[in-house]
Amino acid sequence: MSIRFRFSSTVSLVLLLVCALACKKQESEDFIAEKTKSYTGSYAWECASGTDCQDVFQVELEKGAKVSFTVNSVSSGSVAQIALYLPGTALGSTNLFTMSLKERRCTEGKACSDYTAGETVNDFVVPQNGIYLFAVTREWGTSCGSGGTYQLNLKSNQNFSVVKQTTEDSPSKATGFECVK
Repeated sequence: MSIRFRFSSTVSLVLLLVCALACKKQESEDFIAEKTKSYTGSYAWECASGTDCQDVFQVELEKGAKVSFTVNSVSSGSVAQIALYLPGTALGSTNLFTMSLKERRCTEGKACSDYTAGETVNDFVVPQNGIYLFAVTREWGTSCGSGGTYQLNLKSNQNFSVVKQTTEDSPSKATGFECVK
């Protein structure tokens, strides 16, 4: 075997290992390694014109847990709506917060700057173990402009994990909104 071939093979192997480690590191940054009882993260929307756009998170929950879902510190000009979907169901199917195909929005206002409080569902009882889809939507019709920011806060009486954000700024599949308390 020539020295040139061994050097080339060694360099290729080293590059492959570096890429594998870098890819693994990038993937792991999307995950919370440990289970926790609370999670806070800051996020942003940038929606296409005329589109209710959403960020979607996978959240692994245990049956019987009481979880509070809060989207707050919404930037002035943005109107937030939320939805939670059972494991294995598609976005736009029955939202567990409303038990309909609509997203939940109870914050009211006369102008787009009045919605900064966001949306909260307290002590939601998880019906089964699994990875749920939690959607945070920026409603276009009432919001001003195309972008905004928000803070996501999850708290539970049992451990959970935010697996990853699966969708960013994609069109919502829900059929509007309603307030169900």
